Amino acid sequence: MTGPELTVSKLFYLRPYGDGAGPKGKIPFHISTSDGTGRSRAEAPLEDGRLVVSVDGPGRAVKLKTQGSRCSGDEVSVTCKLGAAYDNWLDLGRVWPVAAAGAEAGSRAKLRYRYTMADGTVLKAVTRVVVGEPVLEVSAPRTLSGALPGMEIDIPVTVRNTGEITAEGLGFGLDVPGRNGSTIVGEAGNCRYQAGDARHTAVCRLPGLRLRPGERVTLAPALRIRAPESVLVSRFHQQAWPLDLGPPKDSNWPTDGEAGDGPALTRVATPAHERLFHAEGDAWTEVELAASADFEAIGAEIRGVPDSEHKVSVGVRNNGPGATAPAGLKFTLPPGSTALEQPMTAIDVAAYEPSCEQDGMTFTCPVTELGPGKSQMFEFTLRLGGDSTGLVDVGRSRWDDKPDNDAAVVTVSP
Repeated sequence: MTGPELTVSKLFYLRPYGDGAGPKGKIPFHISTSDGTGRSRAEAPLEDGRLVVSVDGPGRAVKLKTQGSRCSGDEVSVTCKLGAAYDNWLDLGRVWPVAAAGAEAGSRAKLRYRYTMADGTVLKAVTRVVVGEPVLEVSAPRTLSGALPGMEIDIPVTVRNTGEITAEGLGFGLDVPGRNGSTIVGEAGNCRYQAGDARHTAVCRLPGLRLRPGERVTLAPALRIRAPESVLVSRFHQQAWPLDLGPPKDSNWPTDGEAGDGPALTRVATPAHERLFHAEGDAWTEVELAASADFEAIGAEIRGVPDSEHKVSVGVRNNGPGATAPAGLKFTLPPGSTALEQPMTAIDVAAYEPSCEQDGMTFTCPVTELGPGKSQMFEFTLRLGGDSTGLVDVGRSRWDDKPDNDAAVVTVSP
């Protein structure tokens, strides 16, 4: 059992009056309380405690709104009846701040909280509230094409503020998913990296950087990643946020890690050419290798008399050198044959569904990314007709520069 708690947002930015825009993924305004008894919401009456929220600031730029019968009051002071535990993200009774009509961007106020428990214990807290907010966007291309396997690629970092007020400090993250075969190379002194021989995530902090509304900033030296050796299409992720707010909700950027041992990222002149900026401070970029993959369809030869049953495996093999997924796989049954059993995929405990979609005599099967030399097979049980020929077709992938082996036959003969 822990002691009593009153937890609130330390800082909260408000959209200007009547403006519903702003950053996506914003962490909602938060209040939670607990009287420390360990009782659940159902085990204590609503009259067990009181929370008073009041606005403290010049000019009344901020006012309070309520929802539900548990909270009542006016625009500057609200009292809520609380049980043993309360969370405004979960409970119906809510109080929250909004910008007042006519409030200018940059106007500030404080919300003061007084939480009184049944035994008379009192806890207090404060939220700093600002009208308007910084809205950061990252500049990044959607695609980087023509990378050579294993080459190092510079990732320039440019961020702009499209919000109403200045961003006080900049946070920035770069993530290169490990399964792509790519890594971060080089280290910046004001970034932290997850431990391990291969670096896949960097989280950088620039507390002294101020980014005014409409302003852009470019950081140097550029971050750098190493392209995969064989994965033809990989991705990396960039995201920026005001440092005083922290990363967006559910972004999952780590808070720990090892400090980089290279030069720190610093502000430099932003290039004048036009850049593609991504809303929500969130950008994904695909890296395409200047390489290919040779997908080969795998057919079969079946020997059997009419009405006999036989298992047959068809599929696709990647002869390399690149790793990616083929366009697909279609298996057309030999005329006169019937599929008695087809591949199945588990969807729950002891529950399965067909892996392939059937359209008459043709089955379309899902194919995953295949590394060089890897295959994916699909097993069917057929009741044979007479002598005939079916077809396995893996389609035409833009990565496949050897289309002659994209189709193979499935023959039925005595």
